[in-house]
Amino acid sequence: MKTITDEKEYRDICRQMNVIIDRGTELGDMELLPETDKNEYIRLSEMVRKWESVHYPFPIVVNPLVANIRSKLILKSNFVQTEAN
Repeated sequence: MKTITDEKEYRDICRQMNVIIDRGTELGDMELLPETDKNEYIRLSEMVRKWESVHYPFPIVVNPLVANIRSKLILKSNFVQTEAN
């Protein structure tokens, strides 16, 4: 399987996926798409999933050291939680 190499290619592939979604929407259901469109959507979505797992990981994990420093700064500054966000 081809892999996405840069952000531009990632955005282009997302646009291609949106075109397929629009076709499915016009038909009333993604299941009404031709098999070629369904297979292409699956292929593209797998490429996007791999790219996003590296470049846009979810959930974003906060380093415990950063969280600890943030908490201490909030306490030191007498902020309440709503003011700190």
